[in-house]
Amino acid sequence: MQSILTHPKIAVLYIALFFRFLTVVNSTAQYWCQGHPMLAVYPGNGAAYGRHLDSTAGGRGANGRILTLVLYLNPFWQPSHGGQLRLLEQLADETGTELEPLHGRLVGFLCEDQNPHEVLPCWKERVAVTIWYYDGDRLSERCEDSNLAGVFEG
Repeated sequence: MQSILTHPKIAVLYIALFFRFLTVVNSTAQYWCQGHPMLAVYPGNGAAYGRHLDSTAGGRGANGRILTLVLYLNPFWQPSHGGQLRLLEQLADETGTELEPLHGRLVGFLCEDQNPHEVLPCWKERVAVTIWYYDGDRLSERCEDSNLAGVFEG
């Protein structure tokens, strides 16, 4: 089984398409600002990410995030690899909607005080690029220098 990280042309193509999509989103969301992309690589071996909200309206989690977009880069992904994104209605829920991290899948959801989620244990390397959009009140704090040039340069 090969990793997306060993297929740089495939990764570059999907990332280019993702940024083209973001250009369209940015042109329609005048009062939002796009944060820098975050690349998450789970090594397998049961790696997971616990239940959480990406943003809250107040308190410690009030970071201004309003929209979460996740692009999965996992060619050859199989259900037995685990690593599903589980979206919940409430943090305490035992079950929710599970989404496979399939190659090229783009998942988006509003995130301020809603859509708690977790990443279930994965048994193979799992790769995702996440971008958050911030509200207008947090522009100066979070997004002043949001030029994406050089983000993926080594």
